[in-house]
Amino acid sequence: MSQLSKAIIATDTGERKYIPHKLSPLFQDIFSAKEEIQQVTTPTDIGKVYRIGCKIGSQAVVSDYDYEDALENAIMRTKRQVIEGVFGEFRPHFRRIEKAIYDHDYNEAGRLLHEMEHIMFEPE
Repeated sequence: MSQLSKAIIATDTGERKYIPHKLSPLFQDIFSAKEEIQQVTTPTDIGKVYRIGCKIGSQAVVSDYDYEDALENAIMRTKRQVIEGVFGEFRPHFRRIEKAIYDHDYNEAGRLLHEMEHIMFEPE
């Protein structure tokens, strides 16, 4: 599993929302969803709202003097940091696959590629 996948967390927003009971499309014309919402809600009708994800980026302090160049440099630095943070962990995998290809060991290259794909795309 990639580091990016490990960085994804759930944070309770403190919000609560009503969870309407979904009606089958066959009954939508018969029952009014409006009437259902007006009924007294029970604790099982309320759900917690979570923000699930990860935050990628950095904070930069930019001087008012030479603002445009400083901001452009901060943006480029952050882009490099984000790219390295997301994809940098796969450099060793690329190098091992590259070596196997140069050594004409295509079975090993295929195995290493499959291993890297598993790490990149399979969540824990």
